[in-house]
Amino acid sequence: MKLIKPSVEAITDSTEGLDQYTFRFVCGRGVSRKLTEHCRCSFAQGSTHQYILPGKDLEFIEPWWWDKWGTQEREAYKKALSILEAVYHTYPQAAQADIPNALKTEVVVTADRAEWQRIHKLHSH
Repeated sequence: MKLIKPSVEAITDSTEGLDQYTFRFVCGRGVSRKLTEHCRCSFAQGSTHQYILPGKDLEFIEPWWWDKWGTQEREAYKKALSILEAVYHTYPQAAQADIPNALKTEVVVTADRAEWQRIHKLHSH
């Protein structure tokens, strides 16, 4: 089990006068679902099958409150994810039904400037 930080990477700027921008998000499954709610975008998302492979550590995204937790809470969280990982490697058919939203996924999103502004406005609190 491995915990990683979420990230965003700009892949392209506006190309060929199309005013479209592409970003790669490394995030948890829960965040990826929020991203893919937007219908005026183009999406490519990694399959969870590629993240749940025999003998490969599962990667989970650190929750945003990670730095606010003490050592005891962090260890309990990591233990819970390690138990889930062991179950998934023992019973892979069960993995798809019970994958936690913290499982790492990658989403590539392309949209025009107006749509990115709308997304930012919707998700900036």
